[in-house]
Amino acid sequence: MAGYRDIDLRAAINAISDVIQNRPRPIRTFDQIYMKAGDMVLQSELVAKWTDGKRLAFIGDGDAISVCVAYLKNSKIFDYGPSNNWGQSKLIRDENKN
Repeated sequence: MAGYRDIDLRAAINAISDVIQNRPRPIRTFDQIYMKAGDMVLQSELVAKWTDGKRLAFIGDGDAISVCVAYLKNSKIFDYGPSNNWGQSKLIRDENKN
């Protein structure tokens, strides 16, 4: 997708690692298996570009891609993404105060 700057891959992977450490464990009864960090970075970048400037809600987000997109955008690793992710951004800002 043209017009987007390259991201700092190390910063993105480190940010995604924060999300991974704080998400609930997968429910193996339902054969739930979470994505790996590298795949989450790629998926987050794809979703952020696809939703750039759009308003949306994430439903059934077991891999926490919505949190990743908000965290990466709020951390200035992405300069694109959904326009109305105020809920996740506020949560992340409040978390960083502790």
